[in-house]
Amino acid sequence: ANYYGLISIWFVCQIHSDIKLCFTIHGEGFFVRLESKKMLRNIIVYVLKRTDIIIVGNEKLKKVLFCNHITENIEVIDAFLTPGEDEGGELPIYVEKLLSEEGKTIVANGYNIDFISENEDLYGYHILSDIAEKLNKDSVKFKMIILISDINEPEYISRLFDNVDNTYVLSDQSIVGWKFISRADVMIRPTSTDANAFSLKEALLSNVFTIASDVVPRYEGVEIYEYGNNGELYLKVRKAILNNIKPKLIVKDNIFSYENIY
Repeated sequence: ANYYGLISIWFVCQIHSDIKLCFTIHGEGFFVRLESKKMLRNIIVYVLKRTDIIIVGNEKLKKVLFCNHITENIEVIDAFLTPGEDEGGELPIYVEKLLSEEGKTIVANGYNIDFISENEDLYGYHILSDIAEKLNKDSVKFKMIILISDINEPEYISRLFDNVDNTYVLSDQSIVGWKFISRADVMIRPTSTDANAFSLKEALLSNVFTIASDVVPRYEGVEIYEYGNNGELYLKVRKAILNNIKPKLIVKDNIFSYENIY
């Protein structure tokens, strides 16, 4: 979070009174990262109390603001905005080739590799490896494509997937995330913690069966499994693949809510 950027913009607004400050908070980490920085935290709370509008993605974040004595000018709006059909370019040819291979397509994504223990990571790549091994053992026809923005621990990823058939790990900034997700049959989000995972909404928007861990409240339409129970996750993924299960949900476009505020 760019705390100093927020402070700087607020000062500009004090000089130019005709400028209104609208600030959006997407996750609890905004305040968690301030816990050890008492002075900065006090300044940020002071600024937020004097911000014209604060937008949060859910009621839980609103309660976090209340716990920090910020109680006014708060709007709760899901931060997800429906992407336009013409946003971004086409998928790379090699990705199209992967998607056209035999078997149902399972996708997952993450920003980087963030360890929670020696053999476990926040985004759950270790869980995806386990699910892929189980699917292969049961002779289920599938391909699992995992998109990672920054493979900062390549040895860990190699150890998880190099010897697991039908798995592909990609790190390519030219891949438009929502277009990639829209081509899947199943999306898995096995994270150990999470914020507003927009990729889940992107999957639902494209009628992709979506399953995620129960570590935080999830969007309506997302299939939930108990984090740590890989057996439950596997059975739900296998059932979705074999029975071609689709979500039953119409995703709301929140752009009109933002337009009303602005």
